[in-house]
Amino acid sequence: MTQFQSPPPPPPYPSYGTYEVQEPPRWSGAAIAGFICSLLGFFGITALLGIVLGIVGIFSTSGGRKRGMGLAIVSIPISLVTGAICVFLILGIVMVGRVMRVPTMIKGVMALDSGDLNSATNSLRDLTTTDLNAIVSTEQMQAWFARVKKDHGTLTSLQIDQATQKPHQLPDGRFHVDMDGKFVNGPATVGVTLRIEGRFHLKIDDITIGKSSIRDAGEKPPSN
Repeated sequence: MTQFQSPPPPPPYPSYGTYEVQEPPRWSGAAIAGFICSLLGFFGITALLGIVLGIVGIFSTSGGRKRGMGLAIVSIPISLVTGAICVFLILGIVMVGRVMRVPTMIKGVMALDSGDLNSATNSLRDLTTTDLNAIVSTEQMQAWFARVKKDHGTLTSLQIDQATQKPHQLPDGRFHVDMDGKFVNGPATVGVTLRIEGRFHLKIDDITIGKSSIRDAGEKPPSN
């Protein structure tokens, strides 16, 4: 009799080993925070934080350890731009505030009695630029002051119309503003030219009342 034998067992399946699924690297918190701070750099301190965190983000993402290298890099120039804009805005606000105080400065000098020319001249020299003080002598400044007092009288009111008399910058870098002055003898326009000296000190570089300029008093002899 023919004997039936069972079929041989199938060959074993090849072993391919075990594989672990690697997760992508995490995002760098410093890179993300630096980018956000750079966009908010208009607040000043956030621009500085954007630069610092951007540098930290570059180191933490180097070699592919974490994601966000691009955010860390762009946060630095963005912080520089927004920080510079913040500085200019602050300086602009400070300058506007100082210009708004000019009427009080001028009125305090021009309201002095013409009989006390020494006090008026000394007070005015404290407000004027080094260049103007070098051009106009004490005698010329006193003569200009006396002439203004004679033509217009004592200054009683001085104000800036913020709608029509906004300060504007001249080509040489100085600032000029016209103000409405009320004198005893009637109204007159008071033009003041300002220059920044030293650490953003705003000084008077010229005063024109009517047609009389204090700078012209030093550049040409006064007419009798």
